[in-house]
Amino acid sequence: MTYNTPRAAFAAIGALSLMALSACTDVSSDKANMETQEKVSQTVAALIGEDGKFSTLARELKDSSLSTVLDSQASYTVLAPTNEVFEGLEGGEALLSDDAQGAVVAALLREHMIPGALTPEAIRQAIADNGGPVTVRSFGEDDLKFTLDGDTILVSGPNGTQAHMSGGALIGSNGVVIPLDGLVSAPPSAR
Repeated sequence: MTYNTPRAAFAAIGALSLMALSACTDVSSDKANMETQEKVSQTVAALIGEDGKFSTLARELKDSSLSTVLDSQASYTVLAPTNEVFEGLEGGEALLSDDAQGAVVAALLREHMIPGALTPEAIRQAIADNGGPVTVRSFGEDDLKFTLDGDTILVSGPNGTQAHMSGGALIGSNGVVIPLDGLVSAPPSAR
């Protein structure tokens, strides 16, 4: 299933989000760290900024001015690589600290943003309803494919990069932050 128009994607995301939120179930204690937490008084940018495991992402969003987008009223889902992901990126610190690479970093970050609020529960339901992978267009205009890898949701980017959802999502006033254990798009130097 591919959503090529924003209207179709937003309609599907809205319907799936409502279904996921209405289908509340008991979660065992070993899955508690994967639960979605609602913090609707804060924007997506504020959620990322206050969580220490996203400090590198928060800094790069601010430096690229994308944090202003995530502070707006428009709704976004951020597939949020943790600090460890950026630390493990070959040449990562040089790339991130080089002002001349700002456009490359901004492009990388846009590939981790999806228009609309999409929870892991809604993604999981869409995969089940579709009987397999679901594809969504990123803010950077590449297709991201969501599949299940056992019980974990796997996100695949257009250049073969893959990342697993690695923690509970945060729902803010204008979207969702979903932690990832990798990048869904690699900068040109790492491809």
